[in-house]
Parts: sequence; C-alpha cells; structure tokens
Amino acid sequence: MATRAAAELAAALQAAARDAGPDPAERLAAATGAYAGFVTAHGVGLDVVFTPALRRLDDEDLARAGRAVMDELIGLAREVRTSPAEALRLVEQLVALAHGYATLDRDGFLTADRVTDEDTPTRATRAARAMIGA
Repeated sequence: MATRAAAELAAALQAAARDAGPDPAERLAAATGAYAGFVTAHGVGLDVVFTPALRRLDDEDLARAGRAVMDELIGLAREVRTSPAEALRLVEQLVALAHGYATLDRDGFLTADRVTDEDTPTRATRAARAMIGA
C-alpha cells in the first residue's frame, strides 16, 4: 500500500508542477497544494511512506517510490533556493504546512468554520506561495 501511495503521490506532484507553468515558485506551490490534496483524499503522506516501521523492511520498491517523491520536491525547491540546505529546509516547511492543512481538514477542524469556500489544496497552495516568497 505505501509503495503504491508513494508512486501515486510522486505522479500527483509532477502533474501539479507541470500544469502550473514555467514559474519555479508557482510550480513548487502547486506541488505543495497537490500534496495536501493527496493526503486529504488518501490519508497517506510522507508520514506513512517514511515510517520507521516500514524502513526496517528494506523494501527497495518503497525506497525507490519514496525517493521519487523527495526528488520531485527537492528538485522544485532547488529551483527557488540555490543552497541545498535552504532547499531542504524549505521542503520540510512546505511538507509540514501541506500535511497540517490536510490533517486538520480531514479531522474537521478546517471544515467546521471555514473562512473561505476554497478547498484544502487551494488554501495550501496559497500558504505555500507566501512561504516560498518569504
């Protein structure tokens, strides 16, 4: 399950980035929104893909699928932050942001008293834009 989810997540990130056009910051923001949408819809994100319990299995297919997700995110982040360390920090921040939106939405916190009619991926994309531009 985790291997398939990671492969589908990587594909969703790639599609969102591609569809966002040529601007690197917009591509990364769109991928962040896609991550939030994926977690909202499937209940699976990097927390499952990289869980210590699965790492101990040394599953090469899962490792490859997880690496595809991280390669996509880090590659996009490197387009907006030239330093590898800064890019990695940005990925951490954006994944936490997107995962937080998805988890809070799934648990009903964000949907109970919405301040907007926008869906979770749209809201996460907007927040990612702010974070990337900061």
